[in-house]
Amino acid sequence: AYHVHTLLLVYGGRKSGFVVEQVRNASGSGGKKTARGTTAKSSSLSNNINNNNNHSNHSRQEHNDKEAKVEIYVPPLAARHIPALLDYIYGASPQLSTSNAPSLRYLANRFDIRELHSEISLKFIPRDLELHTAPQYCMAADDLKDFELRDRALNILAERLDKLNNGNLLREMSPRLMRSLVQCERLNAGGNWGLSEKVAMWLRSRDELLSVRKTGQFDSHIANINNKNNVQNTPILPLTDEDFYWLTHVQKMPEISPYEALFYLNYGSINFPQVMNEVGSGSLKSRCFAAISGSAWCMDKFLPHLEDLGQKQQYDHHPSHHPQKQKENNPSLELYECLPLDIKVQLLESSLVGAKKLMMEREQHGRGKDDTNRDMQLSEELMFKKLKEASLNSSLTSSSSSSS
Repeated sequence: AYHVHTLLLVYGGRKSGFVVEQVRNASGSGGKKTARGTTAKSSSLSNNINNNNNHSNHSRQEHNDKEAKVEIYVPPLAARHIPALLDYIYGASPQLSTSNAPSLRYLANRFDIRELHSEISLKFIPRDLELHTAPQYCMAADDLKDFELRDRALNILAERLDKLNNGNLLREMSPRLMRSLVQCERLNAGGNWGLSEKVAMWLRSRDELLSVRKTGQFDSHIANINNKNNVQNTPILPLTDEDFYWLTHVQKMPEISPYEALFYLNYGSINFPQVMNEVGSGSLKSRCFAAISGSAWCMDKFLPHLEDLGQKQQYDHHPSHHPQKQKENNPSLELYECLPLDIKVQLLESSLVGAKKLMMEREQHGRGKDDTNRDMQLSEELMFKKLKEASLNSSLTSSSSSSS
């Protein structure tokens, strides 16, 4: 419960329109007003701002005859910043930051403190809201059901997603918010492969955070910052088959980055086998196969690894040349080793077809290059011949003129 002075809230320079209305209603009812199970008097005011509405009957009865009481629900995230709101009402300058601006904006709107709301919405947030703060604004605004601010942050994040290379900024975003981001009309993830790389970055980051929290390990520096800014750990919501399906849907992710294809095959096979069992050219599995078999980089890494596995026994007496040693320097090949057998077989078949296609393209490119060089040589020879003929004709013309 927060006990505040009615005069400041009703007549002060930073008055609350909400409290003014409550006092006016209480005065109009003859000094008493029943609101949400409490009795209020106009002589004084106690704002009981809580996030669970669990007050004992004894406490309510004790205050009924002494002071006006107003109960109002605010989300837990906003409730943590009520002391800062009260400091502002009593005359302090607002200490705004990325972590408290969404909550103070919510409270200023909820209590109808227009000056503070304008300062946050029209001055601070336009300066502070950019690519690297957008995820935090997005999550806080979503928690507070401030949909205007949430969508504003989502649009900024979507428009500049191609420039975001730090997965830690996204790791606490819920699957629902990530789906909204992926489906945003202004999405610019950076090229055909961009979105697959950003989603993979988010998946890895959230799994790392889950692992850290599960093992009880936490960066003390980050913990100190969170305590200073009154920030609590955001719960990591589970990722469902439906979430994974829509995050990687062919309409938004038509191509998979060859650098992330093995990751998706492995991650999907372990966590979402139902999604990976889908068939067709638009399925995630088929797009991953196409990315690997159509990439010269993947073929250069993948096919030698398969050859090494086939000759594994030959290296048993040379530990330094063992395929395991090579695999340690290439984590993506470890993902291949963890794939289910049926996906390994399908990937091998797809890779063989892709390798043959790449070889044919390289041969055609080589022949084309030879043809180009030959054409250039013929062109140079023809030009030299024409220049020589022109020079000879010029010399004959000059001699004829001299004889005349």
